[in-house]
Amino acid sequence: MRRLFFILVLFCLNLSASATITFVQSNSGNNAGTATTSLSVTLPSPTTAGNLIVAYVVPGSAQPGSISIADNIGNTYAPATSTLITNQCGMSQEFFYAANVAGGNDTITATTANPGGMALVVLEYSGAATANPLDAQASSSQAGCVSSGSPSSAPVTTANANELIITGAAVSATGLVWTAGSGYTLRTATTFGFAVADQTASTAGTYAGSFNLSAPANWIESAVAFKPGRQNAILCGQPDDGLPHLPPNWDTFTPPAAGQSYVDPVFGCPVKRLTNSSIDETTWDGTYLSFMNYYSTFTPMNATDTLLLIISNDGLWRIRDLNGKAVVPSANTPIFSGHPIWDATNGNLFYYTSYNILFSGTVTGTTIQRTPVHTFTEYSGIISPDSADLSQDGDHIALVGQNADNTMDVFVWSLSQQTKTSVYTTACTISGSVTGASQPGCLHKLQLTANNLLTMEFMYDGSAPENGIRLWTGSALVHLQDKTDHYDTGYDLSGNSIFLAMNNSLTLANLINPCPSGWGLDVRPLNSMIAGQATSIGNICLLDHPQYWHVSYRGSASQPWAAISFFDARPQGPEFFTNDANYQVPPSAVQWELYEDEIILAKIDASAIYRLAHARSRSGEGYWAQPHAAVSRDGKYVIFTSTMAFPNGCPNNMHVPGQCSDVYLINVQ
Repeated sequence: MRRLFFILVLFCLNLSASATITFVQSNSGNNAGTATTSLSVTLPSPTTAGNLIVAYVVPGSAQPGSISIADNIGNTYAPATSTLITNQCGMSQEFFYAANVAGGNDTITATTANPGGMALVVLEYSGAATANPLDAQASSSQAGCVSSGSPSSAPVTTANANELIITGAAVSATGLVWTAGSGYTLRTATTFGFAVADQTASTAGTYAGSFNLSAPANWIESAVAFKPGRQNAILCGQPDDGLPHLPPNWDTFTPPAAGQSYVDPVFGCPVKRLTNSSIDETTWDGTYLSFMNYYSTFTPMNATDTLLLIISNDGLWRIRDLNGKAVVPSANTPIFSGHPIWDATNGNLFYYTSYNILFSGTVTGTTIQRTPVHTFTEYSGIISPDSADLSQDGDHIALVGQNADNTMDVFVWSLSQQTKTSVYTTACTISGSVTGASQPGCLHKLQLTANNLLTMEFMYDGSAPENGIRLWTGSALVHLQDKTDHYDTGYDLSGNSIFLAMNNSLTLANLINPCPSGWGLDVRPLNSMIAGQATSIGNICLLDHPQYWHVSYRGSASQPWAAISFFDARPQGPEFFTNDANYQVPPSAVQWELYEDEIILAKIDASAIYRLAHARSRSGEGYWAQPHAAVSRDGKYVIFTSTMAFPNGCPNNMHVPGQCSDVYLINVQ
């Protein structure tokens, strides 16, 4: 029966629905008629890793010779050969594409063999297949030089629903007005004589590119069709079989050097090591620093999946790339109050607080350009405290400000409106300055809900207003739990704002947990909590009675996976260094706890669990050794902390004895 369950889950995951291909951005340039052989176009914003870039080239020379495309970040461009037209009506054109691109600031350059200049249109799309995305391609619908007001391509026949069809046309005249054909959206059109349009075809079938011109002209036109990716498909790991799995070579396994990967021997995911605490960086006293990705509800990865914020145990931050290479060293990174927060779209931009000022920091080479965003003159200091990430809409930040009477305003700040959208003033006060405390006063954690409301975890359990976990609606403190807990927020698949945590009558009176054990990690609609509906209506059991864990979500229907990492809290056991007196040799797989020391993904509707890797961290040694797995905003990566490189104990020359953690990366989509 377990074998059948395993096969059914795997079957369901592999048949995940196709993704929606979405236009992201475009740009174009034109130097046709000049004595040049190349033209470069830069996309307005950094590209997102994994996306598709399509280039449409119209050489200005009647005899352009060979055409090629390259860019500055190393993407490989393939020609759509059937779209090549050379010297028809004195015009030429060709499509090129690069799949699964690297993210970053991208400048694309087209080159021809003979001078004459060219026009170049570059477009970026998300949701396309990352391997072999080109499905169909076609040249013009006519063989000779035809003059009319209705350019069209030959038909392309798509093999899948939701394919992207892009069409490009060039004319021999200038000054014409373009409109896209039926079903197409015009992306670029110029009076110099070229245009590009696209559509997403909801069903497989035969389609032709088309435009309409304000007057007849000689024209050529081509079209290409690209396959969608598989929505939410997981690249590695194993579906949950409900059994504990002991990691092999527990006492002897060590990972490769920073920048290199190993394959998890149980669940099969490639795991890349990004830091090496035994050699990477020393501090003022000559000892070595330990590294971590900070916390599960804060994503260390930027919006374009190219850079990571990593903290060391001297409190300093640095920025590294996805191979662990230093981009901005800690010496060039500002001193933060609290922690920095990446922007939701610009991969080079983040936000941080210092004194009573909210700053933005822009990665510029190996340095940070600092720009004040807003000065909060009403507070003696502000801080971005533990846990809170930038909101899901990318516009709101949770902050804490210190009042003159040492109470604190916990508030939501809108970046676009430059105003507070919510404020809660604490009854508790803080001793000292709020800027020096990542957990100021009675506050332990802050997180924003998907609809930008404040959730506050206070320091102590209890039923008093400033105990447990509370949701501030703007007028009332809603009791989410009377216990402190690990939790996260986001949208469910229907767009409802939700709360993920361990919930039952022991955490809040009258709550009913939907898990069979009555004590599991569940998904609870916040609207029902606000309405005081403390029943199981609308609640989902995500994972029944897990052991000690951290959760990372901030997702939705387009990113429905929550990353969950597990650690041990036994006073004695296998998750201590082998040289620790509390260490015990791991038990057999039957006695090893279910999910122990694992990194998993759980779909937010509880339809699937994917087990990615063992964290292999000796979490019994302390907080820094807990995995704290965090999922990136787009769900493509999971980042976690582990001491796996030192199973027999930390080196003697560590900055903090017993702390020798490193940061690791798993590519999951």
